[in-house]
Amino acid sequence: MKKLSDFINNVERPFTVEEVLAYCGAQNGEEYKTVIKELNALIDDETLFQKGDFYDLCHKDKRGVGELIIRRNHKGYIYEKDDIFEVLNLNDLRLLNHDRVVYEHVRNGARVLAILGHEIKYVVGIIIKRGGNFLFRADDTSFPNDFRINNWHKYHLHNNDKVRCHIVDYDKRILAIDKYIGSAKDPQSQELSILYAHDIAMEFKPEVLKEAASFKPYVDKDEYPDRHDLTTLMTVTIDGDDAKDFDDAFTVEKVADRYHLMVHIADVSHYVKKDSFLDKEAYERGTSIYYPGHVIPMLPDILSNGLCSLRPNEVRLAMTVDMYIDNKGEVKDYDIYESLICSQRRLTYQKVNKFYEGDKEVNEEYAKLAKMLNEALELAKILKAKRKNLGGIDFASDEAEFILDGYKVLDIRPRQRGLSEELIEDFMITANVCVAGHMAYLDYPMVYRNHGFPKEEKLMAFMQLVENQGYHFKGNKQAISARQLADCLLSFKDDPIFPIVNNYCLKAMAKAEYDNVLSGHYGLGLKYYCHFTSPIRRYPDLVVHRMLKKYVLHPLDLAKMDEDVKDNLRIAQNANKRERISVEIERDIDDLYKCYYMLKHINEVFEGVISGVNTYGFYVKLYNTVEGLVHISKLDGYFALNDEGALSDGFQSYQIGDIVKVRCTGVNIHRGEIDFSLYHRKRQTWI
Repeated sequence: MKKLSDFINNVERPFTVEEVLAYCGAQNGEEYKTVIKELNALIDDETLFQKGDFYDLCHKDKRGVGELIIRRNHKGYIYEKDDIFEVLNLNDLRLLNHDRVVYEHVRNGARVLAILGHEIKYVVGIIIKRGGNFLFRADDTSFPNDFRINNWHKYHLHNNDKVRCHIVDYDKRILAIDKYIGSAKDPQSQELSILYAHDIAMEFKPEVLKEAASFKPYVDKDEYPDRHDLTTLMTVTIDGDDAKDFDDAFTVEKVADRYHLMVHIADVSHYVKKDSFLDKEAYERGTSIYYPGHVIPMLPDILSNGLCSLRPNEVRLAMTVDMYIDNKGEVKDYDIYESLICSQRRLTYQKVNKFYEGDKEVNEEYAKLAKMLNEALELAKILKAKRKNLGGIDFASDEAEFILDGYKVLDIRPRQRGLSEELIEDFMITANVCVAGHMAYLDYPMVYRNHGFPKEEKLMAFMQLVENQGYHFKGNKQAISARQLADCLLSFKDDPIFPIVNNYCLKAMAKAEYDNVLSGHYGLGLKYYCHFTSPIRRYPDLVVHRMLKKYVLHPLDLAKMDEDVKDNLRIAQNANKRERISVEIERDIDDLYKCYYMLKHINEVFEGVISGVNTYGFYVKLYNTVEGLVHISKLDGYFALNDEGALSDGFQSYQIGDIVKVRCTGVNIHRGEIDFSLYHRKRQTWI
């Protein structure tokens, strides 16, 4: 209806259905029904939302539509294209995790205006037995307690059993158990609870497994006469000790004053064809999920750890980026092609790091590889220096490394990155840049990896943090360069609070996203960037391989470019969502394992750094990466948050970066939370 469209395009305030009917000149019941039908259609496509008797626009200045994520710390967030906003009115509405909402930007966050729909399908929680009845308490503490289970009699339930429920009816508050998980006392049940809450498929569908098993278990070179045969080259992989999915390998040789770098990536797209069962499954999963001691792969084991894995002494199909690089890190010539490779050695980060440290035993073992490894390190240092000059920020990893015995956590420590990890990163980034630049120059359909300029508010908060520690930025703070941030991080490299500064700088960054339009990567200081090097575990990389083959290597049909452009946007948006879910799962399971570890250390004293300050207390991060809360109620005196962002009673204050000693006083496995109290030595008394 043109009149309805005109009305909506010109309205600047909430409006009633009566106003619309009057404007459209509806005279009878049929016309009235038509207007209502059109309004409902506009609600369905998220143009309008209804609140009480009023309609309003979903999209206008400082207003948008997004998914609400409620985390374990009872805070709600809305993910926008390249940013995250905290929801400030989380308790004002009956909001559920993953609700589709209309929100508006306000100072320091976002405010939800209306709920468009509930997206959550499953909820995991604990069974509580009271008399002859069973109650359900969700792990997600934002989930209401007034839902009831309508099929509990079909299960032999006990108190504190973990179950997953399907939401039968939101309005009537009805649940139905669809999966029994196990006892809440069992660490594996707690781990599975996190996975099932996100509806993660633990097994592959039969048709997917059947398709994966249909390929020959080996590669016959004679069947691929048109591929570049690189099987006689000295090619190696470097991965973690327990890795099985080797999706990248490299060859390096110094030729005169140039370096010849060949990055070989598993040709997964040869096996996973568009719209096949394998492809649909990989799209749905989006990414492999890694957590302590386990991986949930994007592709079945027969491919991820078998036919597509670049295992030593086995011929494999690959996509090779063949580059000649000068001593300033400039790629002077390159080619991208399909290849046959055969990895000569499966190296590990740990041993290669020892090689570079001069370990005698490893040097003897790697004697035949010494020349290539040394030239590889030379090149990696050149590439890193170039990227630093371009403004790339070298963030330190804040990941935890868990030492496990089954589900028992023996120790936790910060994950260390040595020269070999950095070398592989430098080579993979160089290949990714080469592929992205090639496709951007030709203007072919593509999936890029973009990273925007930091949001001003978050950047200012980071600057305030480091300035409180005595560091000062020069020039215009509103146009801070990535190079300046990199220099700032470097100045704190040997400071005990470096992990906190590094983490807050990360939080200040915009969120890296997949998109079908190129906009550059601020954090790496790069104009062109994509993900090409991990197609076994990331769906966008697989699609990049397809685009290369379709438009560059085998350009037979260019008539459907517009369709691919649209399809790549859909793929990018889905990949962004699956990546967020993967990050949430990995973080929650890490928190779970940290809780189990700290259960063994109740009442023990640790030193750490204040990592966050709020009105209700402050968080302390221990040097082993474990983080816990010192609640304000545990502080002596009346403390309040002051204008400088510190908790103060007028005499003593606690702010980010302070080094403190704390005692572990409690652990909540259910919420993934750890409680600390300040440790004060008793004063010496003299008689």
